[in-house]
Amino acid sequence: MNIKSPITRFLEKLSVIALLIKTGYIKTIFIALNTRFYSDKTSLGVIRNLNKEFSPLKARIELEIRLFEDADLNEMNEKFRHIGFIKQNIPHCYTGVTVDNIPCFRTWFMKSEQNEQIQNYFGDLFPLLKEDEALIEGVFTNPKFRGQKIMPYVIDKISKQEHFNGINKVMAFVKISNVPSLKGFRQAGFSPFIIRHEKWRFFKRTIIFEPLNEIFKTEYEQKTKKHISSIAVDSEGVFYL
Repeated sequence: MNIKSPITRFLEKLSVIALLIKTGYIKTIFIALNTRFYSDKTSLGVIRNLNKEFSPLKARIELEIRLFEDADLNEMNEKFRHIGFIKQNIPHCYTGVTVDNIPCFRTWFMKSEQNEQIQNYFGDLFPLLKEDEALIEGVFTNPKFRGQKIMPYVIDKISKQEHFNGINKVMAFVKISNVPSLKGFRQAGFSPFIIRHEKWRFFKRTIIFEPLNEIFKTEYEQKTKKHISSIAVDSEGVFYL
């Protein structure tokens, strides 16, 4: 793999920081720095087998799905969330829009062809994708449109596009405390399969994957078993720098 050098990645992050300062989102920088200084996060890896029949929830509003456009940036009042991710130009970022072309949902669907780019940007945060696997990341729902069952519907529609022919499994990672997102993925046909521990100490990150155990499986069931009609899904409150 042609992994970017630390210097290159550092310069890329500086350009994002400069943009955030210019646009007045200094708080975003402090959130990211605080996370990297000292934090612990446990996430569940969830997966959906596309070969199994599943009937997703129907969104409560009429939607169209298209590729992300530059004009979509910050159109969902996301405070430049994912700006660093967007600047990497990793295929494919999708936007769900209303019939009036108002962005209401965004997510990335990435295949094994993007393994190198994923590793360049995220490091070892995700396992390498196999040829029949795809990864969902950067899920965000416009606050004005939450509670409309958009996320399960859009994810199902994207996975059925011709571009994803040959993909049998789609995975994502969700912070264990992010109950709305866990419920949203469950309603989209996903189930847990692995645990990921992410630890930051003085700007050094350690990632540990471990098999799903009964404790986390039970916790997942307890948190997601109750059906809710209002789902607010976003990417766990972390800004990508």
